[in-house]
Amino acid sequence: MRGWNKPCEIEDFADQHVSDAIRRVFPSDAAYGAYRKHWEIAMVVLAAENLLAESTHSRALGVGAGTEASNFYLTNLFDEVIATDLYRSVGWPFDSPVDMIEHPERYARDTPFRAERLRVHHMDGRRLEFEDASFDFIYSCGSIEHFGSFDDIAQAAREMGRTLRPGGVIAISTELCVAGDAGYLQPDTLLLDVRMLRELIVEPSGCRPVDELCPSPSRATLAAPVHFGAAGLDRVQMHYSGRRHWSQYPHIVIQDGTRAWTSFHLTLRKES
Repeated sequence: MRGWNKPCEIEDFADQHVSDAIRRVFPSDAAYGAYRKHWEIAMVVLAAENLLAESTHSRALGVGAGTEASNFYLTNLFDEVIATDLYRSVGWPFDSPVDMIEHPERYARDTPFRAERLRVHHMDGRRLEFEDASFDFIYSCGSIEHFGSFDDIAQAAREMGRTLRPGGVIAISTELCVAGDAGYLQPDTLLLDVRMLRELIVEPSGCRPVDELCPSPSRATLAAPVHFGAAGLDRVQMHYSGRRHWSQYPHIVIQDGTRAWTSFHLTLRKES
């Protein structure tokens, strides 16, 4: 592994651990090209497989989990996986559809999963309705930056730390600003810098990174950005047409004017 607390980089897709995990989770999609969402979920899976003892694969919790493949694949690793999101909200129909609650199998695609181990609940990540120390593993990919204000994001991180058992692991992917100014891209989308990662997520969670935070992606990664507007249009077309591949690869760095961002993965452990 090239690190557990780092930005998505094009070199990661040549890492055998990452590429194998992507192929296991996305059997039909992995061949299209380097895509940062595949990397995010591969990092979640690798953290669960490598940083927890087998005896602690009891319960996993997804926060802002949407319909992502991590919800499904983790059922092969944990006795129970609980996916939570605002599924009854109208704000994110592509990402958290209401029928995910009753019919999650509609969104599994070809990710292998064990349906009897998956539970789906409408729940606000800032107010998790679980007792303290309820889960061995907590994951969240590309969601916490949409939770609202700085206080809202910190509160979600506190809730993850509260509900994690001592010795457990949190795997979070969010948006890292790699060019231009960090801050709100839109009212509901925050681009974070390393200071924000520490102050809004790491410190409120009460957990510690499993290794050092490495904030700077490689030059090769930064050299091939995807335009934000084109990516947005592409996503709408993919949703309605059923097409499963992006028009441009690598799909790692997104650029809008002078600002650019990519995924950053945090891997945190709660001290025993």
